[in-house]
Amino acid sequence: MNKKTDSNLFFYFLKQLQSFFINGFLALLPLGLTVFIITFIIRTAHHWSTPLLSILPEAIRTIPFIELFSISIFFISIGIVLKFVILRWFIEKAEKIVRRLPLIKQIYFGTKQLITALNPQDKTHFQKVVLIEFPRKGIYSLGFLTCQNTSLLLSHTTSSEGAHKRFYNIFIPHTPNPTGGAFVIAPEEECIMTDLSRQDAMAIIISGGIIQPDQIGCTHT
Repeated sequence: MNKKTDSNLFFYFLKQLQSFFINGFLALLPLGLTVFIITFIIRTAHHWSTPLLSILPEAIRTIPFIELFSISIFFISIGIVLKFVILRWFIEKAEKIVRRLPLIKQIYFGTKQLITALNPQDKTHFQKVVLIEFPRKGIYSLGFLTCQNTSLLLSHTTSSEGAHKRFYNIFIPHTPNPTGGAFVIAPEEECIMTDLSRQDAMAIIISGGIIQPDQIGCTHT
């Protein structure tokens, strides 16, 4: 009996040690990876910038982290050249070809418009983040209000009770790939406006709800 009790205590002790080890490892892993990545970047920048630093005056070479600054300027210069000269020319030529391909054209330019709409500088595409009951009543999904719907698709409402209703076009992204999703036309009263930014909403959608903002303000329209 005593041997069995001692054995149980021993395995319990080992299990606790294993739990402590895993908790400590996972707690320090993000910090360790961050330090490793930053150290790698600094060493790489120092190695790549050695030829450039060798031709600079001694006073400049003694400035702390001058290698990071010099390599950053180099990458920025390359980025400017690619974006405004080579890359822009290449993209324009490629898009001319894509415009001639029936199915690929719709997919490419639709995806491009979606990415543009997610740009923080863009204020014209995704106007608000909304909550809407989708795919059925009682289940809510995050969606993006794109605009008020004024198309002829809703012309039948002129002779019904919904004659004076306001409808919105809503895009509901899929998880974890937000470039695909569902498009719905919903009446104004069924859209719950939120205070979420587009970036916070995309973080929630892509992470499957793991990442959440501290507070979401909601108002019915």
